[in-house]
Amino acid sequence: DDIWSEEDIRVFRVECHRMADQLIKYFDQGKIIVIGMFHLAIRDILIGMTKSKRPWGCFAGTHGAVMSVEGEFYPCARFASKKLLPMSGKEYNGVEDYDFAYWQKQLNPQNYSKCKSCKLYKVCNAGCSYSQIRNGNQPVDSVCELNHIFYDETLRIAEECKNMPAYIEYVKKVFTGGWDNKYL
Repeated sequence: DDIWSEEDIRVFRVECHRMADQLIKYFDQGKIIVIGMFHLAIRDILIGMTKSKRPWGCFAGTHGAVMSVEGEFYPCARFASKKLLPMSGKEYNGVEDYDFAYWQKQLNPQNYSKCKSCKLYKVCNAGCSYSQIRNGNQPVDSVCELNHIFYDETLRIAEECKNMPAYIEYVKKVFTGGWDNKYL
């Protein structure tokens, strides 16, 4: 959401850098540690640069949904908690059905005009769909700033670790999906 102050973003930058430093140390020690935001960023970078940007941000409504306690489906828990845009097969705000096809068309980050001139266009998937919907179906500025921070740190990790055996093994596993229980 657009709740991040300039100070929050500054602190996030500092702490993200510290977390990346620690991850670099682990790779240097031969340890493979998975940190979610860096893991997602490296996956998006590898896939975006070798195949193409994925046509969805988060899973909400495009590849997943939640069922409320009343038995209605929503794109995610954030929509359900506000009872917004149910995937019920009924008309809502003039739209007949907010089904998977609707969300896949509406929430495709490849179509966001705001993103097309961004240096992260090929790899970033714009984040939380709920926040985008609440922002006029556009990415949220503060979230874009956060994405730039952790993508920059992910690229710094890659540069500093590119010759480390543990990092090379990690990237192979990310790219091929070759995970086993010792990494989870």
